[in-house]
Amino acid sequence: VHLVLSNRRLRRDIDKVEPLIRQSVYAAISRKRLRDFDKRGVKIEERIKREILTASNSFLLSGTGTITNIIFTEFVMSPS
Repeated sequence: VHLVLSNRRLRRDIDKVEPLIRQSVYAAISRKRLRDFDKRGVKIEERIKREILTASNSFLLSGTGTITNIIFTEFVMSPS
């Protein structure tokens, strides 16, 4: 997962809360079950992106910027 930031200065703030962001990414993905991938209309990748964006931006200081997008470089699903 790569984060798209609203400005360069935000990188310093991201570095401070990176463990929390990583944990939120892991939590968002690990909560998904096979039935979650079978819903029509909304791609699971888009729902996970929204969850990660919301959770990650909540860790940032107000006024410093935001994470504007999440880019998955690889999205692999495997049955558990």
